[in-house]
Amino acid sequence: MKTAKKKRIRRKKKKFTFERFVKTLFVFAAAFFIGTKFFVYSYNITLSNQDQTLTKKMNKEQEQVDQLTSEVNILQEKSRVLGLLDEKVTDNQKNIYVIDD
Repeated sequence: MKTAKKKRIRRKKKKFTFERFVKTLFVFAAAFFIGTKFFVYSYNITLSNQDQTLTKKMNKEQEQVDQLTSEVNILQEKSRVLGLLDEKVTDNQKNIYVIDD
C-alpha cells in the first residue's frame, strides 16, 4: 500500500513592494487630510464666534466712550458750570472765576 503524501500549500510571503508602500501612504495621507479638514473647519467656527462676541463687546465700549465724551463736552461749557454754581461765583478779570464759600 502506498501512503498518500499530503501536499503542503505554501503561501508566499508578500513582499514589501513599492506599489504597496504607495497605496499605504495614500491611505494615511487621505485620513490625515480628512482629519485636519474637520479640525480646521471646527476651529474656524470657534474663532468666528469669538470674533462676533469681541465685536459686540467693542461696540458697547465704544458707545460708553461716546456717551462719556459728550458728557464731558457738556460739562466743559462755561455757562453750564456757572449756572450750576449760581451766585457763589465771582469773576475776576473775566477769565478767572472765584468760588465763594
